[in-house]
Amino acid sequence: MSNDTLMAVLNYFSAYPWVLAVLIVLATFILEDGATIGACLLALDGYMDPQLALGSLIFGIVIGDLGLYGLGAYASDHPKALKYIGEKRITRGRRYLNERLTMALITARCLPGTRMPTYVASGFLRVNFLHFAMVAIIAASLWASFFFWAIFTFGQIIVERIGSHIWVVGLILLVFMIFLPKAWARRLSVDEDTEDE
Repeated sequence: MSNDTLMAVLNYFSAYPWVLAVLIVLATFILEDGATIGACLLALDGYMDPQLALGSLIFGIVIGDLGLYGLGAYASDHPKALKYIGEKRITRGRRYLNERLTMALITARCLPGTRMPTYVASGFLRVNFLHFAMVAIIAASLWASFFFWAIFTFGQIIVERIGSHIWVVGLILLVFMIFLPKAWARRLSVDEDTEDE
């Protein structure tokens, strides 16, 4: 899709900001970082109100987080999972996680690669849902707001300098956000292997 085609599509949908809001919500289920960058770019270019973009982003992230809990809760009813893990371990794990739930959820929100297993485990172990939901909603709201406004603020400065090429910068930033954590994890793995030798 060419830059002109993309701009034409965005111009058309700017008359329907709720369609863009739904697309942001759906994008959070695929890649939160990408949805954050996309929401910021839509707001920066004036295709939608920044508050609507941020609200859609937070809503999508929260729905995804609660969905991970629900996925774990659903799996906990599976007889094979219960048999494989064992009632004793489940009871111990539930007690352990309940005692540290707030810190575990905040840490998982900040550390790449830990949110999904932590949130699914919370559901599987059936930790207190209200506690989980409250912490998850607050953590997601603060996290998304911080990154949205940071990207939005710096994006305004960048837009003043490079204009419509902001979408190219956004794509480059997205690629870095996808591949940098993987490269960093691989690097740590190599370092650990050399230390073992």
